[in-house]
Amino acid sequence: MLKTRNGFIVLIFLIGMLASTRGAQSQEYIVMGTPLVNIRTGPSTDHVIVGRAEKGDIFKVIGKNSDWWEIAMFTADHRYVFSAPYVYTLNKAELVSGHSMELPDSEETKRSLYRSLQEAKTRAKREADEVIPPFVDAERNENFRRIMEDRIILEMLHIYGFQPALYNDLIAEGEKNGW
Repeated sequence: MLKTRNGFIVLIFLIGMLASTRGAQSQEYIVMGTPLVNIRTGPSTDHVIVGRAEKGDIFKVIGKNSDWWEIAMFTADHRYVFSAPYVYTLNKAELVSGHSMELPDSEETKRSLYRSLQEAKTRAKREADEVIPPFVDAERNENFRRIMEDRIILEMLHIYGFQPALYNDLIAEGEKNGW
C-alpha cells in the first residue's frame, strides 16, 4: 500500500512539473515577412479581412488552426493569418533589436500613442453605431465595433511605427500612469 501511495504522489508531482514547464515556455510570435498580409476574423478566406499587416509587424501567437495562425490583436477576439512561407515564427529569445520589441523611451511618445489608441476605440464605436445602430441589431453592432477597433488600432500603430505585440504593454503602462 505504501509503495502505491508513494508512486501516486510521485506521479502527481511529475504531472505538476510537466504542467509548469509547459506554462514556462517562451511566448511565440509571428513576424510578417512581406507587406499587406491579410488578417481575418476566422481561419479561411471566407472570413472578413480585419486589416492588413505590414512587413515586419509582430503579433503574439495564440495557437494554430490547420493552415492558419491564431493571433492576439487588440480586442478580446482572436484573429487569423494564413501560414504562408513569408509569415514566420519566433520565440521571445529569438527577437532581436531590429524587431523593435521595446516600448519607446520617450514618455511623451508613449502618452501620445496611448491617447490616440483611446480615441481609436471611440472612433470604432461611433462608426459601428452609424453603420449598424445598436437598436437595429446589438450583436452585429458589437461585432462590427470590435472589427473596426482592431482595424483602426492597427492603423494607428503603423502610423507610430509601433509593434502590435506591444499593445498590451503600452495599455498597462498607460493605465498605471493614469494617462
